[in-house]
Amino acid sequence: MFRAWWLVDFSGVAISITVLSINLVASWLRLVSDPQEREKQFARQMRGLRQKRNRRQPQEQRRHDTRR
Repeated sequence: MFRAWWLVDFSGVAISITVLSINLVASWLRLVSDPQEREKQFARQMRGLRQKRNRRQPQEQRRHDTRR
């Protein structure tokens, strides 16, 4: 086995890349096809945008902001 190390290494890398790509495609398909997952992702993005906007506002404006 020490003489033919590439047999183990290249096949292991190929299997790892294959498993990773199948996992990523399956996750993408779940997000695209499941409307509940899309809603969760959209809500997370909106929450992140709101937090960024609140960080940019001065402290004085945040006290008077009633949109929280």
